[in-house]
Amino acid sequence: MNDGADAYGFSRDKENPQLRSKKYDVHADTRRRAYEAEQKEHHKQRMEKLKEGKAKGPTMRSNNVSTFEDRRKAVLEKKERMRQEKIAKAKKSSDMVAKRLARKEAMEREKKLAGKEAYDVSGAGEGEVVEIGSVKRGETSSECATCRAKKNLEEDADNRGVFYCRSCWEEWEGK
Repeated sequence: MNDGADAYGFSRDKENPQLRSKKYDVHADTRRRAYEAEQKEHHKQRMEKLKEGKAKGPTMRSNNVSTFEDRRKAVLEKKERMRQEKIAKAKKSSDMVAKRLARKEAMEREKKLAGKEAYDVSGAGEGEVVEIGSVKRGETSSECATCRAKKNLEEDADNRGVFYCRSCWEEWEGK
């Protein structure tokens, strides 16, 4: 515990008081332990008096037992509030990013379809675009989108204005 380094002290020479000599103090460790024990006992008594309400707390807030629990609760509440704000901000940000991406994809789709006379045909496969004769977006046609038949037409529910003949429709339904 003690290597003896602090057991050396300076003392005044009896014959010449201006001279200080370094001497070994054999009881320095014992005195130090006694002082520490006394401080612990004093602190324990002080805390008991504070809990009983017989003594005032220390002037420093950090040492005041009565405010410690309140400060602890306030810190935890602030931490939770900051966490919730961070989560809300992240959600808002991700929602905005998702909306931005959806708008961008829609604009790209519009650009892709603007110059062409094309529709996404469910029977053509996922994401494939099939060009149709003179049908422009938003217009209706009186012929099948794939075989150009003019009889027994049914409108596609997903793509308004796009028609398929019964034979093409049944062929896609069978896939």
